[in-house]
Amino acid sequence: MIYNRENKQSVQLEISIEKLAYLIESGAICAGEIRCLTADSKQQVSALCLSSCAKNISCNIAIFNEFSQAQPISLKKTL
Repeated sequence: MIYNRENKQSVQLEISIEKLAYLIESGAICAGEIRCLTADSKQQVSALCLSSCAKNISCNIAIFNEFSQAQPISLKKTL
């Protein structure tokens, strides 16, 4: 068992980039919750985070565009 600066329990582990990308993209873990032990790891996590954000923005823009297009409205005059 390892204790970090805040006296909370933590575990040191190694995980594949693909699995970490999946966890970040699914929202199961946030890059802010990860403390990288090397500069290379920090760069990889940053890249994964940016990639995930870009995918979410792209998805949200596509959804927005789909629902924001003008739809014809038929108005009937009633007497």
